[in-house]
Amino acid sequence: MSAQVGEPTLDAALVAALDRAAASGTLLVACDYDGTLAPIVDDPDRAAPLLGAIDALADLAALPATWVSLVSGRSLDALVALACPPRAIGLIGSHGAERVAPAGAADREVGHDPAGLPRPPHDEAAQLLKELVAEVGAEVALVPGSRIETKPVGVAFHYRLADPVAGARAADALIERLANRPGNAGAPPVLAPMDFVLMVQVLGNLLDNALKYSPDNTPIEVTVRSTGGALEIAVADRGVGVPPEDLERIFDKFYRVHRPGEVSGTGLGLAICKGIVEAHRGRIWAQNRPGGGTIITMALPCEQSSSGKGSGNDVGKEE
Repeated sequence: MSAQVGEPTLDAALVAALDRAAASGTLLVACDYDGTLAPIVDDPDRAAPLLGAIDALADLAALPATWVSLVSGRSLDALVALACPPRAIGLIGSHGAERVAPAGAADREVGHDPAGLPRPPHDEAAQLLKELVAEVGAEVALVPGSRIETKPVGVAFHYRLADPVAGARAADALIERLANRPGNAGAPPVLAPMDFVLMVQVLGNLLDNALKYSPDNTPIEVTVRSTGGALEIAVADRGVGVPPEDLERIFDKFYRVHRPGEVSGTGLGLAICKGIVEAHRGRIWAQNRPGGGTIITMALPCEQSSSGKGSGNDVGKEE
């Protein structure tokens, strides 16, 4: 890949990552909508895609062995209305609760849940959604400039245009009240303060590493859980694993495990991950999986939700 005259110059590491992606046998391009294809605006209903953005994704989707999907917290109806994507582009809405596979995929089922997560009966879910709308709506009435957004499987409280202090207090009150609703697990939501851009870099490095060392057509598993006052994020592959004596050293700068069928790399990716995680007062470690493969886990310290930190904009944050 090379820049043409008049084109912006891309970071060398980004170019290298794009080259590796382009050389893969099968490629999935998953793209967020707000803040990526469309600018963040005060009125979410006016978040139109940037000129040429959808056409660029359509061109990608037309390439052999390439799948493209829009991923968003918005509902599918809102995504279709705003983006007007062609059928070659898959859609994942409502944070994964709604889905339409791209044309040509075997599974075109809307609302399919690949994780097989249990869901309440339809009548129970509809009643719960009605109650949530009423609770959030009551808070909206007390905060001028805030608004409620109702979705097929959730409710969002937006306060980007409201007084920031009043909005944050209302958001905290809602989080605490909803967390203590009868039938909930009882534990309040936890927040892990982080630099979003740096954490995206960490996850990108971990996923890239897992893909490089995994056989074709094997899944990469990402799990998130709250445990012991920490938010744990784990990326697991089904590759050849790491020799036990190298599990700690793989986070050292320029250290690379020598394995058959060696792939290219600088030996810096995991070292960068370690530096970023430790800057967040967290830790990161690797372990081998039973049956083959490696799990890399990072743990970030959490705080309870009542601090008002975190989203700064929404409850059930929606883009």
